[in-house]
Amino acid sequence: MNGFCWRLVDLVSRTLAPDERNAVCGDFAESGVHGRQALRDLLSLVLRHQSVLSVALAIALGLIFGSIAKRAMNLTSIYAWNYLDNWTAGYLGPGFRTDLTRYLAEFCWSYLALACCAWTCGLLLRFVSRRTAGIDGLLFFLVLLFDVLPRAPGSHDPNGAVFSSIFYRFALPSLLLIVLAFVPALAGMRTRFWRTVQ
Repeated sequence: MNGFCWRLVDLVSRTLAPDERNAVCGDFAESGVHGRQALRDLLSLVLRHQSVLSVALAIALGLIFGSIAKRAMNLTSIYAWNYLDNWTAGYLGPGFRTDLTRYLAEFCWSYLALACCAWTCGLLLRFVSRRTAGIDGLLFFLVLLFDVLPRAPGSHDPNGAVFSSIFYRFALPSLLLIVLAFVPALAGMRTRFWRTVQ
């Protein structure tokens, strides 16, 4: 456990400026403090350095993006349930085939828009808080995770049949969240675009 805490200390200390990181790690080495205590002290230091603006931005972006993503993921679950669990050969008929093609195109465009928005959120978090972008990103992901994943359906939910299945309630939205939000946002946070702007 102590070794794991020291690995976390090393990871979190990378958010500090190099001189400050060397000073803090040197203090830990000299004092002989236990890994858990070092991690606690380091997290306290990093949170004090964290600006209120970057924390507020991470939460706001998570909530705004989450409300958009939640709607897209719920619609995906509903339409996937409609077409996959209730498939008939009639869906390939002229009228239904047109609808199916239109829905697929709309979902592809909305997925592309979500991925671009997530990338932009990651880039914005990186731009606003360069040294602590990792912590802000983690906060963004946690807000997004708790906001997007649907809860168990209520008794009066018109889509209760869809969301009673664990696949459509949890597995499919989780997969979409990883592919359309987490991966693009991480890519945005790793982009070095801000260096060329300055």
